[in-house]
Amino acid sequence: MDMNMVAQRLEQSITYYTEQLARYDMEQLTRKPGEEQWSLGQMYNHLIGSALGMQFANIDECIRQSEQQEQAQGNATHSEAQGKTDIGTMLFAKGSFPPEPVRVPPHPAYTPQQPMSREQLQAGLQQVRSRIQPLAARVQHIPSHYTVRHPRLGDLTATEWFMLTEMHYRHHLHQKRRLDEFLQMEHSRMDQTI
Repeated sequence: MDMNMVAQRLEQSITYYTEQLARYDMEQLTRKPGEEQWSLGQMYNHLIGSALGMQFANIDECIRQSEQQEQAQGNATHSEAQGKTDIGTMLFAKGSFPPEPVRVPPHPAYTPQQPMSREQLQAGLQQVRSRIQPLAARVQHIPSHYTVRHPRLGDLTATEWFMLTEMHYRHHLHQKRRLDEFLQMEHSRMDQTI
């Protein structure tokens, strides 16, 4: 897979998400369709936090492993990878997540915070964007035996973590569409009561 193409698609997704932010006020960004469902702002925070705190952090770990091995000139050992899970193999073979929502247990550790401002979300998206090209240039040079385990997908290489970021941003377009429909219905309902 061409990492420049993956980077380009990820940048296009971030551009789209950034441009879309201008459509919403804070009330819309924080309105939830249900108690256990996320608002648009929480979805944005999830995308930003997952990229920076998980996907890119795990790419950095693969890079660190590789650099340590080079410094040790072949004397260091790396942990034995177990490979991808069946779900991970299917996901990468297909190149995308299934369109269905992924249910995450309602737990404070898995629930993103509501945003403080639209500017906070814009800054987070910009922070993700600033890492894309430097990572795209590096990941393809990291040997595939340097991996970090994903809880559901199994052992992923730096390249796979990078591809996962792009797939993740694309996957949440389904959620964004559902949330936009919810907000439109709410807006129509309010217009009818006025």
